[in-house]
Amino acid sequence: MTGEPGAVVLHTSWRGRFLSTVPPAVLLLGGLWGLSAGGSVIAVLLVVLGGFVLAVGLFDFPWRAVIGPEGVERRCPLRTDRLPWERVTAIARPRSTKMGERLTGKSGLVAEVGKRRYLLTNRCESRFEYEAVDGALGRWSGGTLLRASEPENEVAPTWMYQRRMDDGDGFVDAPSDLPRWPSRR
Repeated sequence: MTGEPGAVVLHTSWRGRFLSTVPPAVLLLGGLWGLSAGGSVIAVLLVVLGGFVLAVGLFDFPWRAVIGPEGVERRCPLRTDRLPWERVTAIARPRSTKMGERLTGKSGLVAEVGKRRYLLTNRCESRFEYEAVDGALGRWSGGTLLRASEPENEVAPTWMYQRRMDDGDGFVDAPSDLPRWPSRR
């Protein structure tokens, strides 16, 4: 063991995962059913729309983001998107359409690459995950800014409902002298 801290792993919500895959799949299947029953313009539109939105969800909605020495990895169901530190200018909060999220800063994180923003997580990280991301940027990024407000103390970690792999898997826990969130080992 080198003593070097591991990568920081942030997860998206189950709600986001569900909404990025199941409703588009239902649209696609409904359109295919309509085509098999005789077809119509509406069935063709459902197939095209459902297929497009499902492809976006499977290729571009990250289920987890790994912030490590080489940069940021967005792990989507059908691909892994790697953003090296040389390209990432900032880690920030996304522009939220919900007034409550905008005022309290309870939205997730995005990686800014030029004018483009890549979603890392759609839910707010815990205070300890925020500090781990800040520390990771200081160790590895070489100048990437953290332009995100600190989350409240009560925010649960993003791994709360994820399966834990082993020690050193990148999940961030609270220091041992503070109350810990229950683990699902």
